[in-house]
Amino acid sequence: MKKIIILLPLLFFLYSCTEKPEEPKEPASPSYTITLSPSTATAYINVDDVLTASEVVAITVTIKKNNMVYTTPVQVTFQTQGASFVETMTNSYLATSAQGKATATLYATVQGVYKVSVFVKPDDSNKTISATGEYTFMVDPDLKITGVTPNTSSSLGGEQITITGNGFVFPLEVYIGENKATYISNTYNEILVQSPKHTASCCGCNDIVDVKVVINPKEATEKSYTLNKSFTYIFEPAKPIITGVDPNHGTNDGGTLVTIYGGDFYCSEGILVYFNTAPARVVECYINKIVVQAPPAYDAGVQNCSQEVSIRVLNVCGGLDATITGAFKYGPDMKIYAVEPGVGLAGGGDTVTIYGQGFSCPVAVTFAGVGADVISCSNNQIVVRTGGILEANCTNKSGSVVVTDLDCGISATCNNCWTYLAPKLEISGISPTSGDYGDAITIYGYGFYPPFRILFGEANSLGYTYVDDTQITNVLVPPFSGNYDTQNCTDAFGCNGTRNINTPVDLSVKSLNTGCENTFKSFYYEPPDTTCRAPLPTCSITTSVNNCNVTYTANNVCGGSYTWNFGAYPCVPTGNILTCTFASTGTYTVSVDITNTGGTASCSQAATVTTCP
Repeated sequence: MKKIIILLPLLFFLYSCTEKPEEPKEPASPSYTITLSPSTATAYINVDDVLTASEVVAITVTIKKNNMVYTTPVQVTFQTQGASFVETMTNSYLATSAQGKATATLYATVQGVYKVSVFVKPDDSNKTISATGEYTFMVDPDLKITGVTPNTSSSLGGEQITITGNGFVFPLEVYIGENKATYISNTYNEILVQSPKHTASCCGCNDIVDVKVVINPKEATEKSYTLNKSFTYIFEPAKPIITGVDPNHGTNDGGTLVTIYGGDFYCSEGILVYFNTAPARVVECYINKIVVQAPPAYDAGVQNCSQEVSIRVLNVCGGLDATITGAFKYGPDMKIYAVEPGVGLAGGGDTVTIYGQGFSCPVAVTFAGVGADVISCSNNQIVVRTGGILEANCTNKSGSVVVTDLDCGISATCNNCWTYLAPKLEISGISPTSGDYGDAITIYGYGFYPPFRILFGEANSLGYTYVDDTQITNVLVPPFSGNYDTQNCTDAFGCNGTRNINTPVDLSVKSLNTGCENTFKSFYYEPPDTTCRAPLPTCSITTSVNNCNVTYTANNVCGGSYTWNFGAYPCVPTGNILTCTFASTGTYTVSVDITNTGGTASCSQAATVTTCP
């Protein structure tokens, strides 16, 4: 009780000494902040259709007002470039906060550092607040091969191999030994490939090789892992493959160097080549090609002279062989010595003689790439009729003459031995030389090869009739576009004016067949109206008011006639003057039409009567 008694006077004293409360102050503007959590992070890039926890970054945005969680829901905008948000699968996402928080999930498919910007505009603030974070996405560094199943394959390849391990992200390549395997599919932990063909180190050798996986090949982020000596190729002899022979012909005397293209040629263990049954000398040998010297045709039997023979390749290792039938033809070299004449018209039809040797009929002949009709053919002379070209650029075309033996496919070429001359187009005259829309004219000249584009100035002809390469008739004149030329004149009222006169335009003809064109100066358009006309009149009215009387005076125009319009007013027109007497005060408006040979102009004028006794 004493403590209470002692305290009461003290409380009373403190209360009595307290200052009076201040007047209320204007509330301070709220202070907002947003934070990203995390503001930086690292994840792996996504390489397939499945997103894992290690391939995403969950970003939480916290919004505070005056350092207190802002619980009012508000829109939160997430934006980035190069990466995407899981919620929209795009580079932007609009979320709504709940209890001061909003989240977005970021992922990327390409390695890099990506910036995320977040924007918030609270309802009670006129400012947008923002924050940013940076997130690094990288390739999973844990690339490893843990197994190869099966770990053996025939040296011929083509078997499915499963490679197990970690960090297998596409794009990737798999090498078994020195050769790249054929990709089938992959997951993060498994790759399916088809084993490549392997060239054994020796006949009958089983070779142990490495297996290597390369991710992001030829990129800055390329990475590889090699499992040494992890795969064995079991030797299996391969049948040689022949894909082509070049050249495919030679002289009966032999000695022609022939390249045989293909694969699985076991050069180190010995290779044998035969033209039919005659052995050829091997000059060079590689896994994919062999260069041999053709034996003489008579070594293979007299029946092979100027005939086709087969080529056979035999691998001594394994004893397997391959044959390409009719791959080589014996016979004399085909050559062109001269072409007479060496020029002709682009339209074709010229007779030309080709001189040479070794022509084996039937043959095909081309001039600058255009086929010709063969008239006659012998061992040393061919006569042809040239074909035509459709060159739409009006230029000469030069090229080679090529003779091809249709039985064996060999050719002889005379380089730049022929020139097609472009048929120049020339307009020598037209009749008539003037006219108007819808009239028909005739164009004379040479080099006219249809179809044509015929222009009168810039306007296309409405039609034409082709006669021959010297004449085009019924060329219909299109409407005139533009302004006719004029000359000064005096009209029927003695007024100075102008009249339309014949106006020239260029007439051009272009052959769409040859591309050649020519322009004729000039065709004259005849104007439909050649009347002398004064300039279009101007119109103005002045007024003179005298009590109830008003005089309206129009400007004087040379050769003009005046039509006054005054309604029910008591007015009298006299030429360019209108006199009116009104019964009371007011404003009175009249109009006039002024007409001369140049046209009609109109105007109106108001007059105000203020005194009318």
